[in-house]
Amino acid sequence: MQKIEFKAGEHWAHRSGQRLGTPAARVELLVMPNRKGHTKVKVRHVEGELTGLEEFVHATHLRCRWKDWSKVERDEREELAFYERMEDEDGIEGVIAKAASDVLVSSGEDLWVYDHTTYSRVYAHSVAGLERVADRAVVTDRPWRGRPCFKNRDGDIYMPNRMLLDVALAFAQAEPETVNLYLDTEEQELLQEGYATGKRYLHKWALEKKPAWALARSWTIKEGSRDHLLEEMERLRSLLRQAVSELRDAGKDRVAARLERALAGK
Repeated sequence: MQKIEFKAGEHWAHRSGQRLGTPAARVELLVMPNRKGHTKVKVRHVEGELTGLEEFVHATHLRCRWKDWSKVERDEREELAFYERMEDEDGIEGVIAKAASDVLVSSGEDLWVYDHTTYSRVYAHSVAGLERVADRAVVTDRPWRGRPCFKNRDGDIYMPNRMLLDVALAFAQAEPETVNLYLDTEEQELLQEGYATGKRYLHKWALEKKPAWALARSWTIKEGSRDHLLEEMERLRSLLRQAVSELRDAGKDRVAARLERALAGK
């Protein structure tokens, strides 16, 4: 409970612990003293063995209005079931999760992948963003709308990381320029700020992020595009060799020699 929600006489669900699935007691709100520190509320138990007992309880232990308690219980049962399903879920490596987060953040939406669990939580205000990114990536499937995912009464979606990874991979292929621009900008900002301020930890941070950046960049390369780049490089080498020959014919030996060294990577 927050202070703004207090209203004397209302019935709330009180639970001393925060463990999911544990029962709550029905209490009546009496007084909320106006004092600093942890907020405590005076309540009266209205049923059970403690009926009539008045005590001060922490506001955070007042879970919700009693009329909403059945919905909270339902959410908690479904959330617990989701965690059980995730016990059999294969995780993804931390660097992969970080690369997927970078790709999703590059979209401009408030999305990321948790790198310490097998699932992530997409808050209600970001769900529309997830749908928009899927549209931009031309992802027609929306697995997060059903099981094994879980959507609570606030609209937050709990989903396996693999689903967000699939969206990130598709987005990297659909908008490679967007992803690479974000990655290049982030890297340059870290390096430049590190040089300008002398905060060398920024350079260390950039080094730590390089594996994820490299992986994210590799996702932007479409099948066959690497062969096209190799062909283009060979075409440019051919043009340089032709230029070297023409420069020698024109008596520009020093310029020709310099181009030859550059062509050889010396």
